[in-house]
Amino acid sequence: MNGQVAKRLALTQKQIEEVGMSSLAGFFYAWLALHRRPEAKEAALSGDEDEQTVADAIIDAQTAVMNIAQRVPAASFEDFAFKLAVWRWDAALKYEEMDRGERIVYSAFLDLIEFTGLHSLYTEEDFRVRELLVAEAA
Repeated sequence: MNGQVAKRLALTQKQIEEVGMSSLAGFFYAWLALHRRPEAKEAALSGDEDEQTVADAIIDAQTAVMNIAQRVPAASFEDFAFKLAVWRWDAALKYEEMDRGERIVYSAFLDLIEFTGLHSLYTEEDFRVRELLVAEAA
């Protein structure tokens, strides 16, 4: 892996807008695509300098997507769900690691996903926690 891969991953606000990702769903899926790139996993597991450059480029691209998404107003419950899903996937915290403020926001996120039926926005951890919270409430 080399610096050319990192260059290909670099996104600017203008490039993102040119791709036509104007919806919050588009921003979420762009962020997720970057997160799931094989280079991201390889770079995270390696101490190699070139791979660290790739990891940095992926993070920079995700940051560019997030910076634009935060300025796009949500126009529907689904938009709120996509916007919060970017937060959830980026935070990547386990429920047990969250403080009380994070837990209430997280709980609202889970409720919103249930309300909208957008279960594909859940992480594996979210499915586990949803079952845990439902069992505790019963």
